[in-house]
Amino acid sequence: MSVLALASDTSSFGWTMLLIATVTGWVVNAVLICRLTRHGNTTLSAPIRSTSDRFDDGFLIMDLKEMEHLLAKAKESREAMRASHEELQQLIVEDALTGCRNRRALEQQVPNLWQQHLDRDDNLACLMFDIDHFKRVNDDHGHASGDEVLRRVGQTLRSTFAGVGQVYRYGGEEFCVMLPGHDLAEARWIAERVRLRVADIEVRSESSDCLIPVSVSIGASDRRQGALTFGEMIGQADDCLYLAKRHGRNRVVAYGA
Repeated sequence: MSVLALASDTSSFGWTMLLIATVTGWVVNAVLICRLTRHGNTTLSAPIRSTSDRFDDGFLIMDLKEMEHLLAKAKESREAMRASHEELQQLIVEDALTGCRNRRALEQQVPNLWQQHLDRDDNLACLMFDIDHFKRVNDDHGHASGDEVLRRVGQTLRSTFAGVGQVYRYGGEEFCVMLPGHDLAEARWIAERVRLRVADIEVRSESSDCLIPVSVSIGASDRRQGALTFGEMIGQADDCLYLAKRHGRNRVVAYGA
């Protein structure tokens, strides 16, 4: 007769399931399921069920098919919990309206991105976008139209920068884009193309059914413009953004240009 032990990782429940089976040849004689928990530095074993046909020292009886069903349900529960956890993590870092990453995600991810490029002495560009006259859109056409403008601009940015950079909704009508491996000249060229694509967006007013003009002002900088931190680089791009707005909007301004 042989004794086999199999541990099942159920750490998401805070414990580990241990199966102990006695086997003669190819015949399983009995199976004992124990739950292992941690108490300080000690592992405690608490019997859950066994396969005998009676209660024995507190063991609840079940056959092998019942045991298989129990393990299948435990696996399903673990996978469902994992899926729920992943969905929750996505909700934490994603802006619900635009589908872009949110400010929290930027603050979590960009410091590491900055450090990686610093360690490799590689460039990293930053673009800051602001939707022009957005308050007027809300005031003249209603907040539903304003939300639709935000959604469409976010969609345009995400599709344009897919596989190239990461788009974050920075706050309100502002967006931030990180472009790994790109310099200022490349970032400025890309920004100009995006500006033209945004100008082609068509959103109808909920109040008058007229087309709402959509445009963005854009500021650009990169890691080699003297910034010592990622926050300073974003600040440089943001300063350029407001220069673009002061000089008539719907344009790109690059740091130092």
